[in-house]
Amino acid sequence: ILALYEHRTAVQGFVWGLNSFDQWGVELGKNLAADVREQIVTARRTGGPALANVPATASLLQRYLSLQSEALEDVVEEDELPS
Repeated sequence: ILALYEHRTAVQGFVWGLNSFDQWGVELGKNLAADVREQIVTARRTGGPALANVPATASLLQRYLSLQSEALEDVVEEDELPS
């Protein structure tokens, strides 16, 4: 059934002169993810806040980084405990 649907979609796109499988949203998501990754890397290197174009994204990134650093500190503390 899935193959039939994909075939129908491809044929309709061909008839209408469109690429039925061109997913611009996927490409946009990849570009945005690359930007977010760069912000995380920069924040880790500098120790400063995560900057983003959208305040909500910046807030989420900052929360993620703070929780991650707390988790890493807990792991280091456990490693330092005597056996």
